[in-house]
Amino acid sequence: MAYLYYTVIQTSTPYKALLVLDDHGLLCYASLGKHPNVLREELVKDFKSLKEYNLKSLSTIPSNEQIQKTIDGFRKGMDDPRTLNNLNIRTRIIFGTALQKKVWDKLLQIPTGTTMQYKEIAESLNIPNSSRVVGNCCGANKISLVIPCHRALAKNGKITGYRWGLDIKQYLLKQELGDNYNKIVH
Repeated sequence: MAYLYYTVIQTSTPYKALLVLDDHGLLCYASLGKHPNVLREELVKDFKSLKEYNLKSLSTIPSNEQIQKTIDGFRKGMDDPRTLNNLNIRTRIIFGTALQKKVWDKLLQIPTGTTMQYKEIAESLNIPNSSRVVGNCCGANKISLVIPCHRALAKNGKITGYRWGLDIKQYLLKQELGDNYNKIVH
């Protein structure tokens, strides 16, 4: 059984993040919200089916430079999402089906400050007419911000869903898109 370490971090935003990392500092899970207790409850539900991992509080281990580097990078990304592509936050994907992972890989190719429609993502993966499938894959993402499912929009440019709440998706997009937000998001 492998150990993973969780911690709740504060950011300069109205939101907190609950991160799960391995002992090499690879980010395995990142959830966003306003209430740490809600984030912890979600963590327990999400990890319930993964019996091969044992979660421990990060405070139970000595300081780890690699873990701290990842935490600091995530915090910078939350504080200014425009810097995300430059932060080189390393991940370890422990959730997801093959299709979900393909969608997440495609999301990683969307440059900071831009968006893609679910339909465009589906077509680029040779699964046309599967916008909803792509949306469901985005909703299954367990590494917020770093796997940028917040950059996926409906065909009409509307914000139609986000695992961590529409308010957080809107916040992230406003930060990333700046003056272009009202031109892109409807």
